[in-house]
Amino acid sequence: MKQITVKIPDSLDKLTPDELGLLAQQADELGKMFKTVKAFAYAQLQAGKPVTGYTLGDGKRSRVWLSEEKAKTAMAEQGINDFYKPQELLSVAEAEKKVADIEKLKEAWEWQPGAKIMKPGPVSASTAVSAKPDFGF
Repeated sequence: MKQITVKIPDSLDKLTPDELGLLAQQADELGKMFKTVKAFAYAQLQAGKPVTGYTLGDGKRSRVWLSEEKAKTAMAEQGINDFYKPQELLSVAEAEKKVADIEKLKEAWEWQPGAKIMKPGPVSASTAVSAKPDFGF
């Protein structure tokens, strides 16, 4: 098994932009690797194989009605008469799947910007050409 040593700086604000970019990239790669490892460990447990320190257990429980009729009867006996949640408007994507001519829907919706996310961007010349700093990976 390969051992990885990680040197964590005392303060991230002391990193250069190039060092921070490289660490962020390596964090993405390590995150993907750890996700794969956890999925494999879960599969091993499902197959009945041991994984030291882990076991399969029940997740969060949830309550469900035995039947719609029993639920409505029980709620009515307690004075609840509005058994259903308010209807929810179809999403744009759901509506498009139900119509033949989606062009007629286009005047009723607009794009909204998504939340800001961190994604790969321009690489500086020094990062592209120079050797990676030694972070102990």
